[in-house]
This record gives sequence, structure tokens and C-alpha cells, in this order.
Amino acid sequence: MLGALAIARVGTVRPRNLSTDIYDRIWVPVAASLGRNTGRMVLLRKPICSGKHNLNFINTTKVETVIIDFIPGQEHRPAHERAVLAPLQAVLAGLNLFDPDMIRDQWLPGGSATLIRPPNILQLDVEGFVTRLPSDGPQLEEYIKDPVVFIDDNIAVIWAPYEFFRDGQLHHVGTNIVNLLQLDGRWLISALADNSRLV
Repeated sequence: MLGALAIARVGTVRPRNLSTDIYDRIWVPVAASLGRNTGRMVLLRKPICSGKHNLNFINTTKVETVIIDFIPGQEHRPAHERAVLAPLQAVLAGLNLFDPDMIRDQWLPGGSATLIRPPNILQLDVEGFVTRLPSDGPQLEEYIKDPVVFIDDNIAVIWAPYEFFRDGQLHHVGTNIVNLLQLDGRWLISALADNSRLV
């Protein structure tokens, strides 16, 4: 079904600006050969909707969509940086969709996550990180602000300040540090560390 879907780009928005009962959220892979590592989060307008929204949609007989980037501004970056950012974008989409497999797919086997939650420091393997995330509940959205990407051949680092929203309300902010390795042409996360501060 998704392969035949016509995606009309109508702008990058934060979904918290939209009425969530009007839209279905899906992840549309860009390159099937890369699995779900490279893609776009898409809101599809449901066939029947009510209420008003403040977006000027492109009219189409096929489908109306909104593309969501949890890392805004990627389209202005060179291709090699977008490739490095793709796993992080997919993790954030998986968090929003409550999709543990999507999140798990972005890690190297044996990868790790270190979460600083004062006064605790949590050191987790990939499975521990994934199972710690909620499987339902409030709408979760994490947006990266002006990430810095360093690349040397087949290793890379992302320094990524973020804002985290629960049901559209800013909940906490912090920084992600993501280490990645390139394996068979695909960037995968080897380790992630983050901190957070309530707002």
C-alpha cells in the first residue's frame, strides 16, 4: 500500500499544531533497501474529518499529507549529513508512533544508551532502552534543534539539542549525543547519551 502512496509535500510542521483526531500517522520509507532507516513521518488526513485547522493544504484527488521532520531543516544539509541524521529521525518517529521495532532497527547489535536523570545515571543496552519507552499514552514528540554532525569516513557523531513535548506541551529539554558507525552503506547508532531538564 505505501509503495503506491502519492506523497504531496505541503510543508514541515509540528504535529502538536494539528488536531490529532483528523490525521493518521505513518512512516513512509524512502529507500526500501535501507529498511525503515530512511523515510518521512507523514500525517494523512482521514477520509472524514470535522473541525477547522490552520494549514493551507494542496488539494489532490489521491491524498492530502503533511510531512513532519523531527529534525527540521534537513533538506538544506548535504546528503552525507542527512544520511547520518536518518537513524535519529527514525528513532524519534518510532517514539512518536510507539513502534519499538522501528527504534530497535536503528542500533548496532550491542549498542548502548546512557540516560542522565539526576540523581541517577542509567546505562542500558539496546533492548533495555527500547523496553523502557512507553507503548502508549500521551502523544510524545521530540524535536532536534540545529544538530552538529561530525563525520570521518565510517564513523560519525551528532550533537543534538532537543525539546520534548507531551500532548503538545513542552515537558523537558536537553542534549543528545549520538555515536554512529556505517555498516554496509547504512548508518547505525552504536551509542546514545542524553541529559534532560524539566521546564
